[in-house]
Amino acid sequence: MTKSAKTTMPQDLDLPARYEEHTFIPDEKGFQKLAELREKKMAAGHATIYSTLVACMGNHWKPGCREAVWAMCEEAAFRGVLNTFWECPDLCYQPFDGIGTMRNQSYMKAINEGYEYVCYVDNDIRPEPSTLYSLLMTHLPIVAPVIRFVDGAVYKTIPQANPERVPPNSGQYAVSSVLLSMVLFRTAVFIPWAVVPFWENAMGAAEPYHFQRLFTAGHMPFVESSVQLTVVDPPHFPLDNKPSQGDGKVNLWRP
Repeated sequence: MTKSAKTTMPQDLDLPARYEEHTFIPDEKGFQKLAELREKKMAAGHATIYSTLVACMGNHWKPGCREAVWAMCEEAAFRGVLNTFWECPDLCYQPFDGIGTMRNQSYMKAINEGYEYVCYVDNDIRPEPSTLYSLLMTHLPIVAPVIRFVDGAVYKTIPQANPERVPPNSGQYAVSSVLLSMVLFRTAVFIPWAVVPFWENAMGAAEPYHFQRLFTAGHMPFVESSVQLTVVDPPHFPLDNKPSQGDGKVNLWRP
């Protein structure tokens, strides 16, 4: 009797991680709440008001973060907001080199599928259940929460991460840029870039560069000081550690 070859089962293969897409549909009471807002002219005339694509940048979640974002989506649906939790496939070959493409794919998906908003979320945030709904109720085209880092770090150059610049529960602040840990955009903001990508992948094309582009087009972000977001990881500043500098490497710009 010959020995049969081992059969490789699907679970034995090194397959790519599965990316989740799940739509939370409000019940009849939830839709009724939004219908009342529309009748009172408190909401824009979108066919599905406040509908939001929650675009998660990949699925490399820090502990407890995915569960917190999922709970936030559930709470928004309970309050009448149709929203979709979507893990954008990781398009990076090297760390962060494809984030711009992922963000572009997200807003194009939101426009094509008829969402009124797209909410970018990173994999290291722990929002409160009410965070998305609270940001939506500001009716601002670009709005972000106050950020508090788990390690307690304060960044004086980042208004939303500096209590002295943006004190808690003190209103809304127009700022030059915000961290992209979590930002809510009305999809109409990206209509001018429907076929020409807005977000770039170059390391130098960080938040200030992109928000300067938005400002040139007539938009600026706001911070809602009553909404606080917990972020696990400190912000990444790739240009502070250039491969061309340090560790005996040649500075490309040296005369």
